[in-house]
Amino acid sequence: MLLFMAFQDLVTELGAIAARLHADRDRASRQVETLLDGGWSGAAATAYDEGWADWQAGADRVLDGLEAMTDLLRGVERSFVTTDRDGAAAVGRLTARLG
Repeated sequence: MLLFMAFQDLVTELGAIAARLHADRDRASRQVETLLDGGWSGAAATAYDEGWADWQAGADRVLDGLEAMTDLLRGVERSFVTTDRDGAAAVGRLTARLG
């Protein structure tokens, strides 16, 4: 039971990490957009914008991976619960038959 509770905590924490990273990425995006839309131009602005686009693409891949991992682990969690419930029901039926 302790192992399952630790697994549930891990899944919850992974989801929370993904949510925090998503919020942080969105906040950084707004700040950079304000900077770039504020009239900054020239070679440095163009280079920064290109690097920023690469960073955003990488951040999106990381977030997609974390969200996919969280979804998969939630599926495993549901499977554990179903298997445990079904096993308990089978033991209950066997116990009833044995008297």
